[in-house]
Amino acid sequence: MLGYIVVIMMAALLVIVLWQQFTISRTSRRLEGRLAPELGDFLSPEIARRERVVLYFFDPGCTVCRSLRDAVASLAGRYPNMILVDVTRQPQLARRFAVTVVPVFVLIKKGMVCKVLVGQQAPGRLESLFVI
Repeated sequence: MLGYIVVIMMAALLVIVLWQQFTISRTSRRLEGRLAPELGDFLSPEIARRERVVLYFFDPGCTVCRSLRDAVASLAGRYPNMILVDVTRQPQLARRFAVTVVPVFVLIKKGMVCKVLVGQQAPGRLESLFVI
């Protein structure tokens, strides 16, 4: 009987976690196709005017963010239009982009949010943000 209760509780917990992930992902993706929030006070005018900018929202204490560190460093070294945003130091920018979990990657092209990726991503998928 106890084993049955444990299985039911685990299943309920799994459903709750999956529902939260779905809700967070859907909320973040609502920005896609919309005008990007103002970046002028965060980025230099030169960077804000670039045709393509990828914002990477992270938290230094986030395990998933730490696992992406090498891939992100490689991309940032090759693509100067990748901007790293530490949500603990720039919470107002995270709020503008409705970032409630990390990591989040936001592709902005010509002032429009084109793509939002939430959570762990394969390096190839991240690379695609720069060639879409």
